[in-house]
Amino acid sequence: MPCVQLLLGMGDLMARGTALLVTLPTVISGSIANARYHYTHFTEGIIIGIFATFTVNLGAIIVRSISPFICNILFCIFLFSVCLQMILKTGILAKNKR
Repeated sequence: MPCVQLLLGMGDLMARGTALLVTLPTVISGSIANARYHYTHFTEGIIIGIFATFTVNLGAIIVRSISPFICNILFCIFLFSVCLQMILKTGILAKNKR
């Protein structure tokens, strides 16, 4: 999203919305492929969807009370933690395969 903001001059919310719109076809095609190979857990998905439906308003209230700068910092921390977790898991798996 920072690249979209810098290269196309979009605002923060417009860039996030555009990124969401672009990912929807990928999500749909991936879901169809996973369902075809029986990798999809529909019961768990429905349960998560129901809880997400009821808690989305709470998330919106929290996001509205935080500045976009703080949201970006929190998102960067989240991405860093995901990357670190993936690196650690990859390292652990590589040690186990030797």
